[in-house]
Amino acid sequence: MTTSMSIKRQQSLKKLCQFLICLLPVSHGWIQPIARRTTRISSRSLQRLRSSDSSDGQMKDMEGKTIYQRVFYMLDPIEPTISDSNKSVVVEERVRFQPDSDPVRQSQGYIQPVGFRTLILRDGNVQDGEIGKAFVSLNVHDGSDTHGGAGMDSTMDSAIAMLLYLASNPALLQGKVLEMSSGVGISSLLGCLGAGFVSKGGATDADAANRDTPDDDILSIPSGSPWLPEDLESLTLTDPDEMNLNMVMENAKSLWIESSKLYLDRLDWSVRDVKPFGVTAAASEPFRDNNGNNNKEYRNILAGDVAYTFPEAKLLARAVAYRLQPSYSFVGSSTPAPRFVHLYPDGSDENVYLRRFLERGYRMNVSQDYLKMEKIQFAFQMLPQDEPESSLDDVVLNVQERKAYEYSVLVAEHSVDYGGAGMGEYFFPIETGLFESEQGMMERDWESN
Repeated sequence: MTTSMSIKRQQSLKKLCQFLICLLPVSHGWIQPIARRTTRISSRSLQRLRSSDSSDGQMKDMEGKTIYQRVFYMLDPIEPTISDSNKSVVVEERVRFQPDSDPVRQSQGYIQPVGFRTLILRDGNVQDGEIGKAFVSLNVHDGSDTHGGAGMDSTMDSAIAMLLYLASNPALLQGKVLEMSSGVGISSLLGCLGAGFVSKGGATDADAANRDTPDDDILSIPSGSPWLPEDLESLTLTDPDEMNLNMVMENAKSLWIESSKLYLDRLDWSVRDVKPFGVTAAASEPFRDNNGNNNKEYRNILAGDVAYTFPEAKLLARAVAYRLQPSYSFVGSSTPAPRFVHLYPDGSDENVYLRRFLERGYRMNVSQDYLKMEKIQFAFQMLPQDEPESSLDDVVLNVQERKAYEYSVLVAEHSVDYGGAGMGEYFFPIETGLFESEQGMMERDWESN
């Protein structure tokens, strides 16, 4: 038994060390099919990278080099109706490594992550191997000292899927928009700029979107991004963690989001509000305080993979029902009714509770969409450390791995009979007591599982 485990352990270690990296030939930025067998590196503070033959020559090739790991994400709708637009964007995730500072570890092929994680929005022109022109770039502020590799975080995958979905559905970025549990704002901030790019047809000079990062002043956000959707009145990002909201501010500054459009709120929807609706809120106020006083209604509400349990689904449904604008005024209009959109990995059984609360507890009309996101991971690239990163555009990209991820999109609208303005206490079955028996059955079902 011990011998068998030892053999398996040796085999696992052998596979772990089968990493291949090579300096790719100079050419144009075309995507090439898989040319060599490569293996994904693991997400650790120190990464070990070794060529398959462990030759001293290839190890020395890393000296004085920056090693780049790049992953591309693109939306591949399963249903043609998933998108409001037939255009979309491509997201590139890019991270950097350098040889380990310790000479012994460096000689063994160890590398360590350096710098920020960078997300780049590109146009959707990926035919014939073209990677698309970049129009927005963000060095992500997430509170960490550095990254842990690219393409290895399922939470980041879901955030990018939401980003791509928003970019493909510009109608969701109209009027007053609220995002629940925004984290550091990747999905809504970049999704907003992607939607603006799609709705404007990419007609604005892309170079204007890639300005120098403004001075580090957390009290001010510069204005001037050419990609904000014209019909966006305000974007309110919420999170219970103040540090996340500080990171949202930093990311918004880097993207040149107009200060007049962006609002932050320490909203914790998992805590039941005393007064979850607002009748007297002034029109100039984007939101009210954390005591639940005078919260406003929003044209669209966004959430990405947040309702994991029965209690969370119950509280999220309530927060959404009281904050989403009524639908009655949009009857007969070509303008889409206000929507709540929740994107999550397909097959997540817990979301059945969220749907039942919205449909039965709050009488909302709920539909389901599906989308598929393709993730393309490329083999590592190297450049001399003193060479500008723009030189990567002239280096061939060799595909290492392609994967597809499927997501569900829950879309909910208010019944046209709901009048809004705090009338939920008299309209929603969960408030009037008509939902108590079904809620009890749902709770017992959840507890038994």
